[in-house]
Amino acid sequence: MDDLRTLLDPVSIAVVGASPRGNRGLQIIENLQRFGSSARIYPVHPRETTIAGLTAYPDAASLPETCEFVAIALDADRSLDVLEEFVAAGTRAGSLIASGFGEGGSGAEQRRRLDDILTESGFLLCGPNCYGILNATSGFAAYSGQLVEPFTRGNVALVMQSGALTHSVTDSAVGRGLGLSHLITTGNEAGVGLGRYVRALAHDENVGVIGLFIEGLRDVEEFSSAAIEAAEAGKPVVALTVGRSALGQQAALAHTGAIAGQGSALAGLLRRCHVVQVDDLDEFRETLLLFSAGLVPSAPAAAITSISGGGTGLLADLSEDLGLPVAELSDDSHESLAAALPGFATVANPLDLTGASVEDPTIAIQALDLLKADPGVGVVALALNVLRGSAGQESLYREQADLLAKCAANPGAPVLALSLTTGAADDVVVDTLTRSGVPVLSGARASIAAITAWLAWHGRGRPAPLGTGITGDVVSWDGGPVAAGAQAMDLLAEAGVPTPASILVSSAAEAVEAWDSLTPPVVLKLEAAGLSHKTEVGGVVTSIGSCEQLIEEVSRMRETVRTRAPELAIDGFLLQEQVQADTVECIVGVVRDPQVGLVLTVAPGGVLAELMGPAVTVPVPAVRQDIEELIDSSPLATLLDGYRGAAAKDRSALVDLVERFGRLADRCGSDLAAAELNPVLVGAEGDGAVAVDALFVKEEL
Repeated sequence: MDDLRTLLDPVSIAVVGASPRGNRGLQIIENLQRFGSSARIYPVHPRETTIAGLTAYPDAASLPETCEFVAIALDADRSLDVLEEFVAAGTRAGSLIASGFGEGGSGAEQRRRLDDILTESGFLLCGPNCYGILNATSGFAAYSGQLVEPFTRGNVALVMQSGALTHSVTDSAVGRGLGLSHLITTGNEAGVGLGRYVRALAHDENVGVIGLFIEGLRDVEEFSSAAIEAAEAGKPVVALTVGRSALGQQAALAHTGAIAGQGSALAGLLRRCHVVQVDDLDEFRETLLLFSAGLVPSAPAAAITSISGGGTGLLADLSEDLGLPVAELSDDSHESLAAALPGFATVANPLDLTGASVEDPTIAIQALDLLKADPGVGVVALALNVLRGSAGQESLYREQADLLAKCAANPGAPVLALSLTTGAADDVVVDTLTRSGVPVLSGARASIAAITAWLAWHGRGRPAPLGTGITGDVVSWDGGPVAAGAQAMDLLAEAGVPTPASILVSSAAEAVEAWDSLTPPVVLKLEAAGLSHKTEVGGVVTSIGSCEQLIEEVSRMRETVRTRAPELAIDGFLLQEQVQADTVECIVGVVRDPQVGLVLTVAPGGVLAELMGPAVTVPVPAVRQDIEELIDSSPLATLLDGYRGAAAKDRSALVDLVERFGRLADRCGSDLAAAELNPVLVGAEGDGAVAVDALFVKEEL
């Protein structure tokens, strides 16, 4: 299991803090015994001689062997003394169950001491502030919490930064086939972080799906590379995240900060690494269950059926809301379904099998087989009203389960069952279906979301490697925290980002001399140190067609600025050739998220920018594939293709420009809070794209 074998599957374990009268340490021993761990178990207690039928030892020095793993179930202060003792004895891995190591603002000194121990020793630590580790495939259960009963072994590895929420996933799925290979609660991650667990599990042949509950990423680079390794190995990673990153004050100076919105940075990172992000615990559970079944869609769209017209309508609405691709049935399927269904039935997808299928099950069998055989259908889902019917209704759902199980054995697309509501499941229904390889999902919304994510993941293929780090010299600038105007345009030119021809002048006289070097119309822009937004002080005038008009506008701009911002020192004026061709305007920006780092976004510009809502992001540096996906994720793609009869625009030139800008932002290093091109004008195919204005903002020191 990569480099975490001694942490996830050791051959021997010392349990410190177990009491015969019951506590978390005793729970660890009982879990090890319950799951049949082959690891040699040594309780450690200064006074007891026997605990849970096992010989107890007073300390590390008295143990018959040097244990590979130590589980410490003591308070924070005593935990560190014991940890130092076992590190000195040669133990290489273990868990700290206690809290009090810096979470909530308490235990800062204990955390510093713990960090020193780990740094000096290289000890592999799970926690602190955690339940511990369950490896169900080997039976190693160094886990201090209650584990669901009955427990189902399977191929789902759960890695949770919250221990208590494990019950929300495991307990609510009892009886529906959600089998676990691992249950790891990581706590504060003072030692081993989320990324290392993901990497180890990605290379474990017993793991098919990895589920993550993420409160925060401590090592973004490690996590990202591990998640990509999992995707490359064909193992879906499903993540439920909480918390939103608040951008720093400096980053908020750029429009991109408002467009990207809170939470988009982590979402962009997860999407880039092909991690499936879900919205709540129900969706998390159902998505894990569906992926764990090992089914592969035969086409990128679904067919949904129900015996209820109302249920069919509900599922149709949810499919549209959640973006589920619903297959367009072939002409042959339409004709055959019309013949198989009662005359009053309507052939559509989702498909109402009508109540007649209850009286005559052959109707449903024929319809399901026809849907399975349609080349555009990748999966067929049969909706049950509930998973457990009342005494008078249970036979109906058991018959439907029998029907779907038989259908699953026939050629064609895979099948699954979903219920329109959540609640208890009928053991007979679930057993009938799961024995036939049919996943049983619960709740209409969570089920449709899971199917949508499952289809999308299988349609994406394997992720490309993340962009490499900084290449070339680090870029910086003099004169304060903000680079704008000519200074920003110089940075773009150095990086090969196309910009309009421009000349910087300090007076009206110099503007006259420069006029003949430019092709009108010309844009006049104010130059002032630290000025991030010129339009607010009257610092931009467009469509200047003559030298005489230019002189007038320079004078007028001076007066306007003196009135609106008398404290502002005017350094000069930038004369810029105005782009005349029919163009699409967009905004390209980078902001630093405190968790993820620099992220890039591309969105429609002008008055549309903030109207479109939160924009999608990807980590910097971005590769061309990333940028293409950014464009396709917003209405910008439609605008570039030629909206309402307009000519198609030079998308390839925009991608080139964005890629160069992303590399430039990356070269600005950790000092950069935000950088923005606003606007970028994209001309017709072959005419290129240019950045008309730019802004670079340093982090506050």
